[in-house]
Amino acid sequence: MKENKLTITYEEYAQLKADFEEKERKFEAQLWVDSTLNKFDGLLRENYAKSLQEFSAIVIQHIAELTNAFSGIIYTLDKDQELLQATSAYAVNIETIEKRAFRVGEGVVGQAAASAKTLVFDNIPAENVEVFFSSAKVNVANIRVIPLIFNEVVYGVLELIFITELSETQANLLEKMSRSIATMIESILNNDVNQKLLLDSQEQTDLLRAQEEELRQNLEEIAATQDLMNKQQRELELKEAEMFKKMKQVNREKEAIETREQKLKQTLEKYQQDLEKYKSKDQEIAQLQEELEKYKKVKSTKAKA
Repeated sequence: MKENKLTITYEEYAQLKADFEEKERKFEAQLWVDSTLNKFDGLLRENYAKSLQEFSAIVIQHIAELTNAFSGIIYTLDKDQELLQATSAYAVNIETIEKRAFRVGEGVVGQAAASAKTLVFDNIPAENVEVFFSSAKVNVANIRVIPLIFNEVVYGVLELIFITELSETQANLLEKMSRSIATMIESILNNDVNQKLLLDSQEQTDLLRAQEEELRQNLEEIAATQDLMNKQQRELELKEAEMFKKMKQVNREKEAIETREQKLKQTLEKYQQDLEKYKSKDQEIAQLQEELEKYKKVKSTKAKA
């Protein structure tokens, strides 16, 4: 029986070997990306509860060290002010950078947000961009400005400067990491909003409780005042009743006095009438005495004669 043998040339063998090695390289690169991304997602979850500034500082440091970036800045979008503001940086002092905020569409940072696409600048002329160490200066090899997008919404921009070329695997990793960062920023911002709403709700609840307590105290004071007024009203009514009773007594006494006065007046009038009668009789007696004296004188005169 005749055996079938596969015969290939050296060139074909070399091509097969190269294809296999390329597939193996891509597979290993994908494994590295997946493994690194999984660890990165764990790092994001561990720092989810931190503030946006603290979270951004941890993220930019991790990315810079992972990709050998010379420096980097994370900008987050403030939707209220419609500004991309520098939140945290690596190997850069945010306080000293010339421009810390960009409007969407303004500058490279704003353009990356507006286009929702990564902007890559390489083959940069040496005289255009240089970075400095303490003892030397080197040329920038690559600048990447990556929008942080989740569900087609831009939450920020990641700006990285490299002094060495970035590999395709690292570039692929950065794109995937940017989506993870955007997802977590969205969660942090929502959490901040919820915390603010909760705080506002608690403050409103505390305010309502304070108002309720104040109202309760006011009602208690009103009730106490009402009780006092009712007590004073009852006391006033008792005093009025007592005064009315005394007034009736006074009126009765007044009527009795008036009755006595009337009787005394009548008695006085009768007395005056009797007095007038007595005066009239006194006059009559005086006249009689006068006539008697005259009579006595006449009689005496006659007797002497």
